Amino acid sequence: MTTWHESEPMEEVFWFSKNIAFHPTVKLGRTVLVHISSRNKHDELLKAYADA
Repeated sequence: MTTWHESEPMEEVFWFSKNIAFHPTVKLGRTVLVHISSRNKHDELLKAYADA
């Protein structure tokens, strides 16, 4: 399952991922974050996801 949140704050995107997104027939056990950028934001994004 994928979603697109180009114009939304990262906090809202992560909250959506953890609280709203679901597959109707398959239990999703993992979340994969994909961030394509020339700047490494690994630690920042993982912290924001954990805090959501």
